[in-house]
Amino acid sequence: MESIWENIKRHEGEVFYTVSGLEFTYQVVGEKLIHTRSKVAISKSAFEKAII
Repeated sequence: MESIWENIKRHEGEVFYTVSGLEFTYQVVGEKLIHTRSKVAISKSAFEKAII
Protein backbone atom coordinates (compact mmCIF):
# COMPACT_ATOMS: atom_id res chain seq x y z
CA MET A 1 0.00 0.00 0.00
CA GLU A 2 2.85 2.39 0.73
CA SER A 3 4.10 2.31 -2.86
CA ILE A 4 0.57 2.99 -4.13
CA TRP A 5 0.14 5.91 -1.70
CA GLU A 6 3.52 7.35 -2.74
CA ASN A 7 2.43 7.14 -6.39
CA ILE A 8 -0.81 8.96 -5.54
CA LYS A 9 1.22 11.69 -3.81
CA ARG A 10 3.55 12.02 -6.82
CA HIS A 11 0.59 12.83 -9.10
CA GLU A 12 -0.93 15.42 -6.75
CA GLY A 13 -1.89 18.57 -8.65
CA GLU A 14 -1.92 16.92 -12.09
CA VAL A 15 -5.01 17.41 -14.23
CA PHE A 16 -7.33 14.41 -14.66
CA TYR A 17 -10.72 14.09 -16.33
CA THR A 18 -13.97 12.51 -15.22
CA VAL A 19 -15.83 10.09 -17.48
CA SER A 20 -17.97 13.02 -18.67
CA GLY A 21 -14.85 15.07 -19.51
CA LEU A 22 -14.79 17.44 -16.52
CA GLU A 23 -11.32 18.50 -15.37
CA PHE A 24 -10.18 17.90 -11.80
CA THR A 25 -7.08 17.70 -9.64
CA TYR A 26 -6.53 16.48 -6.11
CA GLN A 27 -4.50 17.45 -3.09
CA VAL A 28 -3.02 15.08 -0.51
CA VAL A 29 -3.28 16.33 3.07
CA GLY A 30 -1.81 13.94 5.59
CA GLU A 31 -3.46 10.60 4.89
CA LYS A 32 -6.39 12.03 2.91
CA LEU A 33 -6.88 12.82 -0.75
CA ILE A 34 -9.10 15.84 -1.42
CA HIS A 35 -10.83 15.89 -4.80
CA THR A 36 -11.05 19.50 -6.06
CA ARG A 37 -14.34 19.18 -7.95
CA SER A 38 -16.33 18.10 -4.92
CA LYS A 39 -14.04 18.78 -1.94
CA VAL A 40 -14.63 15.19 -0.87
CA ALA A 41 -11.87 13.70 1.27
CA ILE A 42 -10.94 10.07 0.63
CA SER A 43 -8.83 8.45 3.34
CA LYS A 44 -5.78 6.32 2.75
CA SER A 45 -7.61 3.48 4.52
CA ALA A 46 -10.41 3.68 1.92
CA PHE A 47 -7.80 3.08 -0.79
CA GLU A 48 -6.44 0.14 1.22
CA LYS A 49 -9.92 -1.40 1.42
CA ALA A 50 -10.47 -0.86 -2.31
CA ILE A 51 -7.34 -2.73 -3.37
CA ILE A 52 -7.95 -5.77 -1.16
